[in-house]
Parts: sequence; structure tokens; C-alpha cells
Amino acid sequence: MASVQETESYRIAEQYWTVWPGLGMGLIMGFPALPWALFAGCVLFGLSVGNVITLPAILIQREFAARLFGMIVGLSGAIVQFTLAMGPALFGLLRDFSGEYGSVLVVCRAPQLVSAGLVSVRIRIACW
Repeated sequence: MASVQETESYRIAEQYWTVWPGLGMGLIMGFPALPWALFAGCVLFGLSVGNVITLPAILIQREFAARLFGMIVGLSGAIVQFTLAMGPALFGLLRDFSGEYGSVLVVCRAPQLVSAGLVSVRIRIACW
């Protein structure tokens, strides 16, 4: 039972760390003329940055077999690097097509909120 409780606490932590930056971007998008909203949005977003590297590896360790850890962390890292490499160009194109930055922020915010929901669902994947 302790291992289930530990896994659930990591799931709850991951939900918080993915919701906070979404809330921060929501403040920035919703109140761009208010200095306190911009400051609070940046603080909320910044609070989650430290867990970008550590928390996913902990969750992968808890959710997958030990023999798959290296492969899944490597795949996760590759997806992150691809997104970081392609994101600025794609966001620039989106900004050019839409004519505003609001659409870019929505596209940035949506995956964070979706991931918070996905982390809360326990899915068992058959390990080969």
C-alpha cells in the first residue's frame, strides 16, 4: 500500500507542477496591462521550472519497469528536445498567421493542462 500512496503523491505533485504554469500564462493572457498580473504569472510559471527535469524521471521510474527506464527517459528527452528545437519556429509561424501572441500562449498552455489531466489517470501499459 505504501508504494501506491507514494506513486499517488507524485501524481498529485505532477498535477500541481503542470497546472501552475498554465495558471501563470492565463494571468498573463487575461490581464496583459496589469503589472501585478504579469509579475504573478511569471512567478507561477517560474515555480514549475525546477521540476521540468527531475519530476518526469521520478514518475517514469514509478510507472515503468526498471529495464525500460533508460529507453523511456531517452524517448522523453528526445521529444522534449525536438519540441524545444521546433517550437520557436512554429510559434513564430502561428503568430504571423494569427497576428497576435494570444494564440501562441493558448497553444503553449493547452498541453500543460491536458498533461495534468493525463497524469491523474492511471494507465497500465504492457511492458514487453
